[in-house]
Formats: sequence, C-alpha cells, structure tokens
Amino acid sequence: MDIQDFEEIFNQIKINFWLIGIPFNEPKLTIRYFIFLFTIITVALAELAFFYSKLSVENLLELTQLAPCTCIGLLSILKIIFITIKRQNIIELTACLKRLYEEVINSANKWELIKKDIIFLKYLVKYFFILNAILIAVYNFSSLILIWYNYYTKGVIIYSLPYAVLVPFLKDYFKYH
Repeated sequence: MDIQDFEEIFNQIKINFWLIGIPFNEPKLTIRYFIFLFTIITVALAELAFFYSKLSVENLLELTQLAPCTCIGLLSILKIIFITIKRQNIIELTACLKRLYEEVINSANKWELIKKDIIFLKYLVKYFFILNAILIAVYNFSSLILIWYNYYTKGVIIYSLPYAVLVPFLKDYFKYH
C-alpha cells in the first residue's frame, strides 16, 4: 500500500462531524446541529412518554421491544453532547495524530511497523460508517417499504411508524385524497 495522506484516512470522521452540524476546526456550531439535537431529544422524550403511558404487566412485551430503541436514543444524545463538549480536545488530538503520522511516514522503519495498522484503521472507519448508514436506512425506511408491500399485495394502506412513540395525532390512520 502506498503511503496515504492523513486527511484521506480521517476524512470520514470530518464528514460525520459536518453531517451532525459540528464543523471541524471551527468553534461555532451550525443550526443543523441544534435541529438534529432537538429532533433526537424530541423522539427520545416521545419514546419515554409512550413507555410511561403503557407501563403495565399487560404491555410488557410491547415495552421490551421499545427498550433497545429508547436506550440507543438516549445513548446517542449522550454521545452527541459529550462530543460537543469535548470537540476542542478531539480537534487537538487530531492535530497531534497528524504530526505523529507525518513523523512516522518520514521514517521507513517506523512506516513498516505501523503500515498494517493504518490500513486496518482506514477500513475500520469506512466500514463502521457504511454499517451505521445501512442500519439507519433499514430501520428508518422499513416502515415505508412495509406500507408499500401491504399496498402492493393487499391493496390496503396500513400506516406504521418505525418508532413506538406517543404522538398528539392518530398514527394508524392518515386522511388522504
């Protein structure tokens, strides 16, 4: 493998920061960050409200199906908040890693020692992003696919949401013309 540029290896991390509204190497957060955080907090609160409203022995199976989704939502909120708080440390760590990387690639002996690890790191970051993107797409768009499948096979539109949440409208019937 040829020696790659540091930016090429860690580019996906910068893209992920940009997607959630945290520009890399800039102290200011974008409006996208606040919209994203507000959306996640709103969904987590709606899930918790649903959980609380259905809290009974009769609904135990329904609540256990909701628990992983709620926990992942809360974990996402915590990760986003701590990444936001520690973003300056992350930026400084990245700068230190870049200096270390440049020192290593200037030495043939050092490069041979870490070459396999750099290759592994590059693929790990790429596949971690791809796996997360696939999981998010499947989870969020599975309801649309199921609605389409029911309509195509049975001729009936059955509305469903990917999340079991408490919302201020009927979620099993939408009026359409």
